[in-house]
Amino acid sequence: MQKKLAFLFVFLSLVLTIGAVPAQASNRYSLVPTSGTPSPTKDFAASTTGTSKAAVGLGACTDTIAYNGNAVLLFGETIATHTASKIGNQIIMLQAWDGNAWITVYSTSFYKQNTMMYSSGVTYNPVKGKYYRVAGIHMATINGTTYTSATNYTDYIYVN
Repeated sequence: MQKKLAFLFVFLSLVLTIGAVPAQASNRYSLVPTSGTPSPTKDFAASTTGTSKAAVGLGACTDTIAYNGNAVLLFGETIATHTASKIGNQIIMLQAWDGNAWITVYSTSFYKQNTMMYSSGVTYNPVKGKYYRVAGIHMATINGTTYTSATNYTDYIYVN
């Protein structure tokens, strides 16, 4: 009988020790993003760097996310202060909230030559029931110097 009680005590001690989750770890998972800003518009969000945030050589640069019920549109617009030999999105990323952080689920780049402005977009078929946002970095090469923006984030939208 003592062996059975001792085994039960050891077994329960192990189960309780192994199954214990630190309080801080249990608060890390969230279905709703804990960073970023929700879009005030249900299926659309845009973010513009503005000339004060853009790198010298770049004007206002905009990244957009839109959802049409089937696909997500990632759209970027880059404006330079002068004609650029190369201009566009150095990278545009679709990010999804995984419960802990924003992860990049898709990325691409697009460029145009010898212009002051370029805009382009791409569609992506998302997993429904998730939150998404777009992150973009813009660039322009003017007179041999490449100017790059800081990363620009849109507000997030929910895809259902």
